[in-house]
Amino acid sequence: MGIPGNAPLGATGGYNDLEMSQPRKKRKVSPARCEVIDLTEATPPKKKAGAAPNRSYTDSYAPASSTYQGGTQGDDAPPKRRKKVGILDDPTKARIAGDAAEALLPKKKKAKREPDEEKRLRRWRKAAPGSYLEIRQRALTQRMFALDRQRDMSNPDHPVEVIKLAGTTGNVYEIRVDKVPSCSCPHATKGAAQCKHIAYCLSRVLRVRPELEYQLAFISSELREIFAAAPPLPSETADESAKDGNRKEVEGECPICYSDFEPMSKESIVYCKASCGNNIHKECMKQWAASNRGGAVTCPLCRSPWQADEGENLQALASGGTVNAEGYVNLASQLGLSGRRDYSTYHSHWVRNEARRGNIAWDEDGVMNHDMDQDHHDGIEKSIDQATLLPLHESSIPTESNAVSGQAVPARSASASSTEFLTGLRGLAAFLVYFYHHVSWFYGAFDDLLYGYGQPKGIKYFGQLPFVRVFFTGGNPAVAIFFVLSGYVLSVSPLRSIRNGDYQKTYRSLISAAIRRPFRLYMPPIGVSIVVLLTLHLPAFIKPTIVWPPAEASLWLELKRWVGDCIWLVNPFVYHGVSGRWFVYNPPSYTMPIELLGSWVLFAALAISTQIPSRYRMATFCATGVALLLFHQWFLACFMAGIVLAMADQTYRDTPMVNPTASQRLLHYSSFFAGWYLLSGPGGVKEVQVSLDTPGFGYLTSMIPSYYYNGEYWRWWHTWGALLLVYGVLRIQPLQRFFASSSLQYLGKISFLLYLIHMPLLWTFSDRMYRLVGTINQTDLQTWWDGRLTVPDWGVHGLTTRFLVAQAVITPVNILLAHVCTSLLDDPSIRIGRWVVQRLGI
Repeated sequence: MGIPGNAPLGATGGYNDLEMSQPRKKRKVSPARCEVIDLTEATPPKKKAGAAPNRSYTDSYAPASSTYQGGTQGDDAPPKRRKKVGILDDPTKARIAGDAAEALLPKKKKAKREPDEEKRLRRWRKAAPGSYLEIRQRALTQRMFALDRQRDMSNPDHPVEVIKLAGTTGNVYEIRVDKVPSCSCPHATKGAAQCKHIAYCLSRVLRVRPELEYQLAFISSELREIFAAAPPLPSETADESAKDGNRKEVEGECPICYSDFEPMSKESIVYCKASCGNNIHKECMKQWAASNRGGAVTCPLCRSPWQADEGENLQALASGGTVNAEGYVNLASQLGLSGRRDYSTYHSHWVRNEARRGNIAWDEDGVMNHDMDQDHHDGIEKSIDQATLLPLHESSIPTESNAVSGQAVPARSASASSTEFLTGLRGLAAFLVYFYHHVSWFYGAFDDLLYGYGQPKGIKYFGQLPFVRVFFTGGNPAVAIFFVLSGYVLSVSPLRSIRNGDYQKTYRSLISAAIRRPFRLYMPPIGVSIVVLLTLHLPAFIKPTIVWPPAEASLWLELKRWVGDCIWLVNPFVYHGVSGRWFVYNPPSYTMPIELLGSWVLFAALAISTQIPSRYRMATFCATGVALLLFHQWFLACFMAGIVLAMADQTYRDTPMVNPTASQRLLHYSSFFAGWYLLSGPGGVKEVQVSLDTPGFGYLTSMIPSYYYNGEYWRWWHTWGALLLVYGVLRIQPLQRFFASSSLQYLGKISFLLYLIHMPLLWTFSDRMYRLVGTINQTDLQTWWDGRLTVPDWGVHGLTTRFLVAQAVITPVNILLAHVCTSLLDDPSIRIGRWVVQRLGI
């Protein structure tokens, strides 16, 4: 039913009821007008002109006398719709509307920077970037020396401090702590915003608060704050000290390196006797003395003439500073510091690329390492991982020699700049073991070639001559060389850490290496022995027919024998040697427990050496090696010899490389040839009388202690020979270039598995090749291919045509299989050892 347009709404009640019964629709808010309609509060619409005063909200719906359409609004007119109220028009509404309305309010404009406020020259960093954290970690794990600090506060708006810092390579750099800190090191001069020297000065020397430590620029107020809170300058400390010459209590920190003193090691701390009595690390004082470069040595605190302890020669150190090829004052050779940069904390990808391009000389200890590193990780761990009885990988030691003006510096090849040539020496030694076993198999285990020259009964072969016979019967000499090389490689990185005073890192790395060592040594030989075990019990139509080792009646019995032999093999505390029990599945594996025991003793000796003053360490290891040799522990003496060579090599490589004198060259070549001669003596023949009757070796054999006669008497002179030969190789550059050749380097990388797989292959594949060309030494076994391709056997005994033809096929097969097994057995053993150490949290 319709509603008349002029009908009073109040009378019918229809409009009011209809209006109130229908739900009100919310209107969309226009972002431009910022308007909302509040339907939750009973607020009357605003009054218009002519409207009755003091009308309530309900009055607008009361009966009105005016018509609905047209005319002025009267009492009977319909109510006007409420006016939409904008938030901006009514602050009360804004408060009620909540966060949404507040967000629509106009933002306050930022206050303009005052015209006189100082501008920072580089953007403020809110957090330390990852690149800085790496640099800071590198700086705080390496030892540097603040030689001098000078501060200029004459201009309060521009305070400056200049710090002279001796880096880890011995170079002296100048760090300027300014509005934009700078350093004179190569890293900074090539455009790097921050280097480890700046990080060291800000963190350790000046000790700035953390949020300023990683900033690239400071303002004047921050510089004043930094210098006010920094440790006092050495001169300020001296002024406050009583100048009575009395030694102060050993406490606090060294004013040069800013490391805390260790009261228990006062022998490493000196003090100013002449005046102030302040304590200083002895090594830091040597750094300070060397930085004077010929001037009078003074106390770095009070500048009084330094009164050295008896035996010190700081004046000589002061005159020894030299300018190297990079233009920096370098103190490494005077202070016994390593002139090499430590790349162990750098990204391994970058290091490898730079080393491959020849831009840096790199020691793999650091990568990744790494293995005593990280497993590393830290540079120690990787070199220990790589040093086995026959270390496979390069373990090069970088040598960035400092050129001395006025002296001829020979050009060094890439091979001469590291010890990668030792990898080639290992490869050649492994091949000598391989060749020795094949010679004794082809010609017979008791052939005259295995005796000394003229023995027995005046028989003389070319292969029996001194020096020459080591190539035919070099298996036993090679074992002594392996142990000396292991001692050298295992100790290089720990000795470097000990020398730098980082004992905690040394202990942690040695423990990690000792845990990983059994995995590295035992997994490859056990893996090879499993293959041999299964081969013995293959089906009849593919089972190889061999004389040795004899197979058990069943696979179960074979497994029982294998388990018992493996338990014996992994026990380093029982006798293992050529004169005793053999590991039937692979006899050359007897050296693995010897290597393990030698490695553990070496790690323990290095840990103990941290408590021995540095000037006594070399003599201690020398005496220990001689004592072990006298007590019939020849293999431990070889490891001690490796440590001694590593210590001597550190000093040698830290000094500037100049042309050696004639007497030095004579010493080096004499050492090499003397060692070669001693290694070529009769060995492997149990009767000592054979060696006593050999011309040229009889007198030497008589000098061997008699208790060696009942066993492996040749180990005495082989130990001395390996020591002298390796020393010569470490000093003679033509030999280094020879051993650094690509063929010997590759042979060194696969040497471990070549050592392990050549004997099982000799029983199976190699023996068949020898039979095929006409040589049958195992007469207990007859095969259908015996003599099928007989080759005439003529030529020099030991290198006859039949033997060489067979070797032309056998040697490539051995090398190929060693390459494959290196990837399948050797590399995983390294990864598993690292994983175990990581799981243990070491």
